[in-house]
Amino acid sequence: MESDPMQSVARLLKKTKFRKKLIGGVDESDVWAKLDQLQKEFQRVYEKREAELLAVIEYQRETMSPAAARAAPTAPPEPMPPPVAAKGVQMFQVQQVEDDDGE
Repeated sequence: MESDPMQSVARLLKKTKFRKKLIGGVDESDVWAKLDQLQKEFQRVYEKREAELLAVIEYQRETMSPAAARAAPTAPPEPMPPPVAAKGVQMFQVQQVEDDDGE
């Protein structure tokens, strides 16, 4: 059993090779096939991790005392703060641009 589920995705990325075209570039259908394969592996890892976490949550709910269950927070967690640019990385924001018609 892998300690890090994302290692299977990393291995897939490392061994992925694209079929070359005769004259420059790569075969587009091969790229799409490899991207589909990668997406399926991500989905598999995601679903496996989701099932593990749901099992942990269910176990904790079942084993929690009634007093602890009443004291458990029911509000959603605080939203994450906006990302901060790392040193040397420029961040930008997308701004809405109005049409020439003023809309």
